[in-house]
Amino acid sequence: MEIMLTIIFCCLMIFLGIFAYIRDNAPEELNFDHINEDSFQRYAKFFGTNVPSDDAFINKLNSIYCLIVNEKIMDLDIISNRSNCSLEETVLKIKYLKNKRMLGDYYIDTVNKVLIPCSNDDQKLLDIYKPFVYGSHLQIDDIANVLPNKDYLDIKTMRKKVYDDIKYLYDKDLINGIKLDEIDKKIIYYTIEKRKKNEGYETVHCPNCGALVDVEITSKARCSYCSTIVFGTGVDKNEV
Repeated sequence: MEIMLTIIFCCLMIFLGIFAYIRDNAPEELNFDHINEDSFQRYAKFFGTNVPSDDAFINKLNSIYCLIVNEKIMDLDIISNRSNCSLEETVLKIKYLKNKRMLGDYYIDTVNKVLIPCSNDDQKLLDIYKPFVYGSHLQIDDIANVLPNKDYLDIKTMRKKVYDDIKYLYDKDLINGIKLDEIDKKIIYYTIEKRKKNEGYETVHCPNCGALVDVEITSKARCSYCSTIVFGTGVDKNEV
C-alpha cells in the first residue's frame, strides 16, 4: 500500500511538472482586448494610407506577432510571406503593434528588410524622450525648455539638439504614433489628431469598400480609397 501511494505521488509530481512546463513554454498569442481592425484603419489613415476591410485581419496580425515574439524571426520578407501580407502591410502592422505597446522597440530597416532590436545607446536616447513624447505630448521647444541641460547649452542650440534627437529616433521608427513636420519642426501626435477629429466628426465605414472615412456628422465626404460618397449619421439621406 505504501509503495502504491509513493508511485501515485511520483506520477502526480511528474504530471504537475509536465503541465507547468507546457504552461510556461506555450506559444504566446496576441491579446485583442485593446486592438481591432477599426483602430488599425484609423492608425493607417493617420500615416496617409487607406486600408480596406480585411476578413483575415485578426489572423494576419496574430501571425505577425507570433512570428516576431515566439519564433524570433526578424526577416521582413519571411514575416510577410508567412502572414500572407505585402511588405508595406507588414511594416504598417508592426508599427501598429509597436504603438499599442505589443512589441518592443525595434528599428524597422525597410532597405535591408529586417527588424533590428534597439541598441543600448538608442534605448538610452529613447528613454530620455519617452516621458515627453508618450506621456506629455510636448512640442520640440517645450521639450527643450524642460530637458535637463547638463552641458549648459543656449536655448537655440538646445532646441536643435532636441529636434535632431527626435528626428534620429523618428527616422529609425523608434518613436511610435507621431509624424514629424520637418518644415515647421513640429511633432504631430496621433492621439491628439484623433481627439480633434472626434469634435463634430465621426469615422464611418465606406458602404462600398469598407475603408474608414472621417466625415462631419451633418455632412458628407468622398472615400479616398474608392471615391464613394459617404454620409455622416446626422444627414437625412431622403432629403439629399
